[in-house]
Amino acid sequence: MSYKHALALTAFGLGAVLQGCSEDDEKEPCTVNCEDKCKAITNYMLLTKDTTVDEDCVKCIGARPDVNALKDDTATTDILQWNKAIANSIKTDATAEQKAIPVAALQYCGAKQHEDACDGTSSVNYVTETDDIDAAVATVSAAFPNCGICHLLVASTDCATAKTGLEACGNDPEFNCALDYSCHDVATFSDIKDSAGAVVTGCKTCLDEEAAAATPSLTDYATAIAVDDAADQTSDAFEAISELWETCGANPSVLSCADIADLSANDVSFDLVMAKINAHGTDVASEAVAFNCGVCVASQAPSGSTCAELKAATEACGFTATLVCDACAAEKGYDAACVACADAVAGSSIEDLAAHDSDSSDPSDSTWSSKIVSAMTQCGAESFAGVVHSTSCAGQNLGVIDLSGFSDAASIGGAVDGFDLPCDMCVSYHVASVSDGDRTDCGKWEAAVTACASTAPDTNGCN
Repeated sequence: MSYKHALALTAFGLGAVLQGCSEDDEKEPCTVNCEDKCKAITNYMLLTKDTTVDEDCVKCIGARPDVNALKDDTATTDILQWNKAIANSIKTDATAEQKAIPVAALQYCGAKQHEDACDGTSSVNYVTETDDIDAAVATVSAAFPNCGICHLLVASTDCATAKTGLEACGNDPEFNCALDYSCHDVATFSDIKDSAGAVVTGCKTCLDEEAAAATPSLTDYATAIAVDDAADQTSDAFEAISELWETCGANPSVLSCADIADLSANDVSFDLVMAKINAHGTDVASEAVAFNCGVCVASQAPSGSTCAELKAATEACGFTATLVCDACAAEKGYDAACVACADAVAGSSIEDLAAHDSDSSDPSDSTWSSKIVSAMTQCGAESFAGVVHSTSCAGQNLGVIDLSGFSDAASIGGAVDGFDLPCDMCVSYHVASVSDGDRTDCGKWEAAVTACASTAPDTNGCN
């Protein structure tokens, strides 16, 4: 089978139709073992393995009719004819046939992609179409010709195979084949312009296509914008708009949110960040600023993102205050900073939510546990499995906790609510994370107190 992988790496000067090592069309068939002769070389330009010329490879290459035909008074040996083939292929006026000779010969003689070929190259990024990937590699190949040749050795039939090939050659491509990148150069999302104020060609086309393909269809980008309420960027419409930008390759700009008031350390959820953005103003100019900031953040860290992801997105979009994503980390203890963060995420007092007695919260209400876990996890609380939390109640005089006769939340409420804050919140979080919403299980409370204490408390156990 032949690979009709027609590439034009014009920056390096190489073009190729990659030919499989078998009888095909007017290509002559391989001789015995020819496909193995160049499999070990690590420098395609010099035909060397490490720093040693591979003589078997040189002979195979020199025997190729297109290379051998270059023999003259100055190119009298196989390696000199190869050098001439390379030189001809990178001339500014090289013909398509001259460009094709080196890679076709290497492929015929079994040269392989290897992970050192692209050493020193910057990551190929912001491309997904094979032509654009080829063009990006062409730019790299001007200074690293071995990288360009390596890229050509195996056919790239689509974005995924091109990315795999680049990885095999040692480049570290950062593009996502699911994205378009047509909007990568956009600096102001409200008018789809770049940093110089010029409309970014192709971006609106991508947005229109993605809007039409959305479920339900948004028809086109203008229609999607029309149904958005600029004062409510947490709406379904705005999230759909930000998804369009994400798919089309929106690039975060540190200028997007520069005019928005700084976030607080506890704005650690998507809704809290969007609320701060929405509060910027309601006039046309303010709404444009809020829209630019909202698209930037939401396209980089959509609803449901972790605090760490949201922190990275907000900083990339120009917020200067950093979020505190680890206030409830086990090593910090469940102190006032943790409670403040969890309160902000929950939108209510986490202490009230965690109250253990039945007068404060209905024991049959299963949502209390998920709210506690969600809020504290967003603030850095970790699963109890495999994590040491025993310092939370260190120094706490637990005394004797009488769990005998325990039958409902009120039975233990007084004792647990009397603990210091870190201990109280640790017990609450532990029970919430394992209780499935049922706070009447005595054994789980007993296990929680034990897990949060530096030493096992002296308890009268459950019946």
